[in-house]
Amino acid sequence: MRGKNILLLSLIAMMLTVMMVGINPTTAAPATTISITPDKLEGHAGDEFAMSVNIDNAENLWAVQFTVKVQPYVSVLTASNILEGSFMNDGGSHLTYFTYTTDSFEGTFTVVIMRMSTPPRVGASGSGILATFKLFVVESGESPVTLMDTIMLDPEGNYLPHKTSDAFYQGPTARLIRANMPEGRKVKAGTVFPIQAKVINEGDIPLTVRVRYDITRLEDSRTIRIYAGQTYSGGGLGEPLPFEYLYVNEFNEWYYEFNGDPTNLFGEPDGNYIEGDANAQWASLFGFEDITLGGKEIANIWVETYSRFPNGFTENVDIDLYGLPAFAWWGSSWGTTDWGWYGTRWIDGESVLQQEPNLANEADLNDIEMLVYNYHGDAPDVMQIDSVRLKVEFAAITPVTPPEFVVNPGMELELDPVTWLSGEDHIGTYELTATIEYTSEGFKWNSWGSTQKTMHFWIVP
Repeated sequence: MRGKNILLLSLIAMMLTVMMVGINPTTAAPATTISITPDKLEGHAGDEFAMSVNIDNAENLWAVQFTVKVQPYVSVLTASNILEGSFMNDGGSHLTYFTYTTDSFEGTFTVVIMRMSTPPRVGASGSGILATFKLFVVESGESPVTLMDTIMLDPEGNYLPHKTSDAFYQGPTARLIRANMPEGRKVKAGTVFPIQAKVINEGDIPLTVRVRYDITRLEDSRTIRIYAGQTYSGGGLGEPLPFEYLYVNEFNEWYYEFNGDPTNLFGEPDGNYIEGDANAQWASLFGFEDITLGGKEIANIWVETYSRFPNGFTENVDIDLYGLPAFAWWGSSWGTTDWGWYGTRWIDGESVLQQEPNLANEADLNDIEMLVYNYHGDAPDVMQIDSVRLKVEFAAITPVTPPEFVVNPGMELELDPVTWLSGEDHIGTYELTATIEYTSEGFKWNSWGSTQKTMHFWIVP
């Protein structure tokens, strides 16, 4: 904003042909006032207000600049139809220079008006309208309508002292009454504990409300963002999802044409492997370790093989993996001359859930069986597999979309709590800031008019 003021003041100074130094303000208390009318506004989304910037008791005013500011981000109000009023141009009988700039992100517009004539210059005196504009209500909330960075100059470039008077728009708002941990703020790891919030709709129409918790672990700055009604199981913003490996641990023979004992595929890599040396060989059926979700939600499942192609990598050979009973293709694994964990190719990095979404269910995942198929692994391009595992990634926060709660006018509501499934890796000291978010139109989630609530809690061994 400061850069804009310098630019606009330079323009005024250039057109006045005087230097902006040696300003001589009067010592008397200013009688001149720049104000916004109407000064009190009430309404709802969709309403539009005709506004004006007025001046009272001006004396010999040659140039004026002012900025009008509302809440930023086009969150409550937006200004338009910015026009010059009749004061500086004396109802159209005096030539003026009028310009304005807008910044929707900041919620501001800045106006410059200057009289244009050759010396001797005569400024405008008295009272009148400097500019008019319209305010459109886009969403529920409240907003000051503030005059800022006001500058008034006489024909000699001297600063004219003045006062300002602002306006205020009041729309429907909701407020966060409290945020707390009803069972205490020191909990043991392994405990499932709630974080609760209570809100009130202070408006005159129903509002959709949610409460956001921004939580930081002070020891390492791990940051968590979660909403009322969601469940937290681990991780932080920007961190990999928490996961668990499930290794092959069962074999129920259907067709087995690979070399080596099929139990060589069991467990973590141990140097024992099965080998495919002829196209179209099958090795089936393998089962995996069971999983207990305990309230967690599966986000992705990735299949990986600990394998190698001892005679070198080739795109012509695939370790094809299928899930049964659906016979769904999970993708093709591969290998190089070195043993290693390899994912799948040819399916654009999709997780197993893309092929079998039902495996997000605990019972279905525990019942899954896998078939290994040799695609063109003819000697000498043989394939060797020591281990196969499923990497089960859990959604750190579920449901992924934050719950929303409709609150009627004047109503207080205890929202569904955050449910925290604590673990040993959660041990630490936490700072929590709770913020209400409300909307009536679904255009913006606003928090104006409600103070945030902050507290600390501890997860201990």
